[in-house]
Amino acid sequence: MPIDQEDADKLQDYVVKHRIFPCKQKLIMEQKWQCPYYTGSKQKGCSIYVARPKICKLYQCNSRPKLQEMKVLKNAIPVDMWAFALAIEREMKRNGINKETRKTTKEGI
Repeated sequence: MPIDQEDADKLQDYVVKHRIFPCKQKLIMEQKWQCPYYTGSKQKGCSIYVARPKICKLYQCNSRPKLQEMKVLKNAIPVDMWAFALAIEREMKRNGINKETRKTTKEGI
């Protein structure tokens, strides 16, 4: 998925602040092309909706983004979102953020 540095920073900050972990349900993991923050739930499909990248804001299931809208992605580069999400998850764990309780086990975080 093409994201720029602004998207990456915003997404990382949001994920860490809200202690959001990649969705690793079997169905989602079998189809790794899906966003790691897609929950599979119709009620709450995107766990990062507030901080979603620009490409997600432009993309509509029923239409293509217009060329002029795509200009906001000029500095974007293709990113493996699973690798990105798992790197953030590793850093969260390294800093003592527990997935089960979503609480910090180290002071000062």
